[in-house]
Amino acid sequence: MRVHEELVASGGAGLSYAALTAFCRRNRIGYTPPAPAGQYDFAPGEELQHDTSPHDLELGGKKRKVQTASAVLCYSRMLFFQCYPTFQRFDCKVFLTDALRYMGGATTRVMIDNTHVVVLRGSGRDMVPVPEMAAFGERFSFQFVAHAIGNANRSGRVERPFSFIEATFLAGRIFSSWEYLTQRAREGCDTLNSTSNKPLRSVPR
Repeated sequence: MRVHEELVASGGAGLSYAALTAFCRRNRIGYTPPAPAGQYDFAPGEELQHDTSPHDLELGGKKRKVQTASAVLCYSRMLFFQCYPTFQRFDCKVFLTDALRYMGGATTRVMIDNTHVVVLRGSGRDMVPVPEMAAFGERFSFQFVAHAIGNANRSGRVERPFSFIEATFLAGRIFSSWEYLTQRAREGCDTLNSTSNKPLRSVPR
């Protein structure tokens, strides 16, 4: 998307985004066919997956590392993400509150990657959340659950968008302030959630 934006902006190409991606796939440019690793099916409102990932970007004239928090509705693949200077328990509650407001409701469970922000002890099916976070979940009528350590495929819905965030949203961008970064992230969510999704044959929103 970023390459297409720059080509169109420079007046160097009048081709469509679909034509550009098709050309790249045919010529194996930046594309490796994914290997199937099983399949998970979700009912509407059943599960939201949440994870974080560190990213480097230019913010306010300085290079810095930020924590990108992401949440995905598993059934519709609707995405919400934001960047934070750190990601502690308070930040997690703020992020999930914003995510549920953006999505218009909560699922019955929220899948996490055994993060210390939520986990008191145990992992996978034996994970016990911190009482503060368990109470936060009760407020929105959901339960935190964790996948088995090393089973990243179980949280594949939220893992995939990080490549979009890194390669499309952050790539080549300079952010003047946290407010501007937050605004652009929200615009990025709106754009992606209003774009047709091939596996869904529909629009996530």
